[in-house]
Amino acid sequence: MVVAFLMDNGPVRYYYFDRAAHKERFLFTNRKDLEDWPLQKMHPVIIKSRDGLDLVSYLTLPVGSDPEGKGRPDHPVPLVMDVHGGPWVRDSWG
Repeated sequence: MVVAFLMDNGPVRYYYFDRAAHKERFLFTNRKDLEDWPLQKMHPVIIKSRDGLDLVSYLTLPVGSDPEGKGRPDHPVPLVMDVHGGPWVRDSWG
């Protein structure tokens, strides 16, 4: 069977898995151009809006700013907020 691993800090990785032999073999990624880049993990964050609604968000921090990997930088970092989709669409993890 072919198995795909979705990651938030890299391209999707595809493997061939031989069930009888219990062995896997790497096939390819969906974005070869991203394989050598140091991509960061995404952290789910809930932001409370002024009207009390929960805004489900994803936070990606700059390289080296979160040494413990908990989604909290160890010093202030710049913020770029990408607001899109409206209340009927949610961006996806990845």
